[in-house]
Amino acid sequence: MFHIIYKLHQLSFSQFLLVLSLFLFLENRLNAQEGMVRYRQVMNLNASMAGKKNIGTSSFLYFKENISLYVYNRLKDLPSATSPEASILKGSKHISLKQADADGNMIYSDFNAGILELRQLVLGHAYLSEEPVPKIHWILVNGEKNIGIFRCKKALTHFRGRDYIAWYTPDIPLKYGPWKLYGLPGLILEAIDQSRQVYFQADSITIPYATGKELVAPGNGKRVPFKEFKTIEYEYSKRLLESLQSIIYTAGDNRITFDYNPLEIFSD
Repeated sequence: MFHIIYKLHQLSFSQFLLVLSLFLFLENRLNAQEGMVRYRQVMNLNASMAGKKNIGTSSFLYFKENISLYVYNRLKDLPSATSPEASILKGSKHISLKQADADGNMIYSDFNAGILELRQLVLGHAYLSEEPVPKIHWILVNGEKNIGIFRCKKALTHFRGRDYIAWYTPDIPLKYGPWKLYGLPGLILEAIDQSRQVYFQADSITIPYATGKELVAPGNGKRVPFKEFKTIEYEYSKRLLESLQSIIYTAGDNRITFDYNPLEIFSD
């Protein structure tokens, strides 16, 4: 069995030839493989890119036999975890409302059962819910580019209130992608919404990868219906914003901005 780690931006030409030959061998076996993709997930790309080289946070996609798990905002994957209040007291002017714990936010997709199991952190509390696997209506359009060594094709969709451009590679004929994005004839290596508020880019791919300890359904949270789950996410986050704004008002500083941008706008 081959074990390959594809670091998308760090392969020499000789390594590319090796990977290509291995792909020819593995092409008919990929659907039975288990693997892991590390993405960079960026919220508010325009603001985040200002003066920064390594933007975003690490998120991880694990997959095996029609099951996948996308996880982000785990404490172990974050360089630091400073509360918004502490950031204000330290004098920061651009505050992220990112919340993290040991398990993080999770999207567990069981494509055989047609169910997504979800875990979301809100104000220090974890909530669990589920929804049917959403139908994403992709439009395959002209356009190609290379991401690392991989030839990628372009696709468009409108999903959960955002218009996405996705780049997928037929070289890895798997339907998976970051977050809830899936269903293209190749692994999604990059996706960005056209307002540049949400951005995902694959940094590395590991096939095979022993997912046994990682690819587990969400637990450790309060279970609520999906409609209530989304209401909690928006309403409680709104309360946090109002609380932080009151801190700013007391401090007399109106130059502080907040980076809260939910992935799902739900205007569909």
